[in-house]
Amino acid sequence: MEGRASGRAERRRRVDRRAAGRSAAGGRALRSPCQRGARASSSPVPHVTAVVIDASVLLAIIRDEIGAAAASARIPGALMSTVNASEALMRGVEKGIPLGLMREFLAAQEVRMVPFDDELAVSAALLRPSTKRAGLSFADRACIATAIRLNATVVTADRIWADLDLPCPVELIR
Repeated sequence: MEGRASGRAERRRRVDRRAAGRSAAGGRALRSPCQRGARASSSPVPHVTAVVIDASVLLAIIRDEIGAAAASARIPGALMSTVNASEALMRGVEKGIPLGLMREFLAAQEVRMVPFDDELAVSAALLRPSTKRAGLSFADRACIATAIRLNATVVTADRIWADLDLPCPVELIR
């Protein structure tokens, strides 16, 4: 059973990679600042085994905000909670970016989705008391809980996270 499921997932990835080469928005392609010619920071980024990205990382690229170049350097191969993916996709749609285009971008960058399950729900709930004063949202706590579970660095544009005593490393894109 597992072999069939992984085979389907691999076929889906191949289809997504092919689709990423085309644009669902009439020729308009969503590209990272590095692909658009923006210069990435010359400072080396330390190699981390796993990186979990917050919705703000994807949104920085979509909106071409300050930190977009740093975000584009961290997004390839990153992990993302399905909660944060939903948040980023929703915000992109609100800005008029076609959903298909954003999904193609995530697939082309090989961002891997981490399903939000009951254990992550409990972990996110337990983060509430220590993050409430900083105003972190449910989606923020879902991202942090995912990074904790995977023993990963969490990458975000939300500066307040760096001031919190979190059980995972925090990397800011700006």
